[in-house]
Amino acid sequence: MLLLFSIAFHRFPRYTFDDFLVVFFLLSLMVVVKGLERSGVVTLFAAKLSKWGGWATILATAILSAFVTNDIALIVMITITLSMDIDKKDKELLVILETIAANGFSSLTPFGNPQNIFIYIHYKLSPLDIPLAVWSLPVFVLVVSMVLSKGIKAKENDAFSLKKRGFVHLAAFATVLLCVLKILPFYVAGIVLIGYIFFDAKSFKVDYPLLLAFVFFFGLTDLIAKTVNISLEGWRLFISSSIFSQFISNVPAALSFADFTGDWKALLWGVNVGGFGFILASMANLIAFRMYRFSLKRFHFYSFVMFFAGVVVYLIFGR
Repeated sequence: MLLLFSIAFHRFPRYTFDDFLVVFFLLSLMVVVKGLERSGVVTLFAAKLSKWGGWATILATAILSAFVTNDIALIVMITITLSMDIDKKDKELLVILETIAANGFSSLTPFGNPQNIFIYIHYKLSPLDIPLAVWSLPVFVLVVSMVLSKGIKAKENDAFSLKKRGFVHLAAFATVLLCVLKILPFYVAGIVLIGYIFFDAKSFKVDYPLLLAFVFFFGLTDLIAKTVNISLEGWRLFISSSIFSQFISNVPAALSFADFTGDWKALLWGVNVGGFGFILASMANLIAFRMYRFSLKRFHFYSFVMFFAGVVVYLIFGR
């Protein structure tokens, strides 16, 4: 498909070092997080919090999403939620609120979701730029989600245990995060991946179509940027990227708009608020629905309320 676009635009796409660095860091995070999953670290952490009820499960989902990405956090927490002894309607609501919390709170860190990783590297930001720019959105989403889930009660689940190798995976995860934050050179993450090849190759069973999608969109946006001359910033960029996210998902939206603007803050807000709304707005939404077939009517009610609330939060704190 990219070849067809190249023919249409009469040129081949040009990739930068930063483009490949985003894909490399995504792969590194996916592999070490898969190792954490396989060793029981993530599930043990989440299960210990879940014994306190719905609000704690939401808190666990949010914290996980900020460090292991929203997609992974939902895979872990929904798995735990499905095993809980909870009323069916409450369970459905909890899964919906977990999805909302993961989408919102993952925006807090440079590595909380794929679009943040891309924006962080593409605009060469410092580790604190993203938290300082967008903190009000994840805080708002977390508080609202916890309040809505406060009445949901569940029995304690101690079904998960930590394997000894879990500490090795924790060290590998911390090392990759330090590379993403530019505290360690990027090639150290490559050394970690080489270690996984020899000692835990099964952790390489990750979402490669997502990585290929990044490569495709990097090429596509380069072709469009060199052909179309537009400039967006501020409110126009925020609303355009958030609405665009509703139809093609927020990660492709971030890639598509980045070449047309230097206003990374408005883009950051736009694609993260844009993760709310339609179920197609975020890959995390589709993952949650695939794991638990909740009512789309109920999901869209809460998701669109959060979308419009996110717009208000941007107008107050983001501009």
